[in-house]
Amino acid sequence: MGEATCREWTGSAWEDGNGIEASLGSMAISGTRDDCIYFGGYEDTVGVASYVNRTQVHNGETWNTPSSDMTRAQSGGGTGSSSTNAILPCGSTVGSNDATNQILDGTSWADGSDVGTNRTEYGSAGSSTDLI
Repeated sequence: MGEATCREWTGSAWEDGNGIEASLGSMAISGTRDDCIYFGGYEDTVGVASYVNRTQVHNGETWNTPSSDMTRAQSGGGTGSSSTNAILPCGSTVGSNDATNQILDGTSWADGSDVGTNRTEYGSAGSSTDLI
């Protein structure tokens, strides 16, 4: 797994940030430039595609691996307000789609309620307690 460059918006221009652990597609992100977390996603390593349950936290300077990964590998349009408040409402998993929330409660990920009908291409906004 290689490292990828993170681009950071400063309010007026895009700048190169620090390296993130891997180049992933369809990963979700929550928070601001100085307090955010990326979670889940999809990677293709030497022609072998897979969903991931990894997370990394950004503190404004560097990306670090927290103590807790998502409950299962998944990608989708998650959102949240910080590195400790995030939600992935539903999304794609290996061989199927999943309508069960994954919620970050500050330190660990847990399954939430079922959204009813799974969507794999969607947007979301808000926090883990106030979401649309």
